[in-house]
Amino acid sequence: TNPYRYDASSTLARVLRARVRFADADVHAVMWFVAGVVVFALCATLRHRLVAVAVLFVSSIIVEIAQMNSPTRTPQVGDVVGSALGLAAAIGAVCVLSALRSSDRSRAAHVGNVG
Repeated sequence: TNPYRYDASSTLARVLRARVRFADADVHAVMWFVAGVVVFALCATLRHRLVAVAVLFVSSIIVEIAQMNSPTRTPQVGDVVGSALGLAAAIGAVCVLSALRSSDRSRAAHVGNVG
């Protein structure tokens, strides 16, 4: 066999096997990332944003605990970890975008004052 040949089927199989170990953590990360970005966009102050993100995280824990009462669902620690990672990524993304936006405004103000 060619060692440089890419085998998509075996790569997909490895990804799916790894996904089983992490339950739905990846789905939770994406879902709570989106929720975190939306919350940050809707809240006006940093304090409100942090409280809202904390409420979202507690909500993700409550959802996992509530699954103990469902015959078709089981709570997973990996899901809570995924939720935390998604929310942390949302905070990071919003902070980076805010810094870039602030830098652009500062540069525009500086250019407007020159001359």
